[in-house]
Amino acid sequence: MHKQDIQSIVDAARETADTIVGALEWNTAEDASAMHDVIFWDMIAKRLPNMSIADLHSAKCLPGQVYKRPGVDGRATGTRDLEMRRAEKGNH
Repeated sequence: MHKQDIQSIVDAARETADTIVGALEWNTAEDASAMHDVIFWDMIAKRLPNMSIADLHSAKCLPGQVYKRPGVDGRATGTRDLEMRRAEKGNH
């Protein structure tokens, strides 16, 4: 499989996980981050069943840290949305 094809699958898995996690309300940022990881790696395992994490890294298809994808503010995906929702409700 070509690097471009692998990168497209990785990008699609990340985008799907971002969309699903971002659309739901989470009690904690850790819950959001954990679910993001589950969705992302499940999609990778289904689409690239014969590739290891090491293979993906060696193909330079994964960023240095794949477990917590930074959001707009540099924290884990879902953290900013969670904090904004809490602020709106008056819960900090």
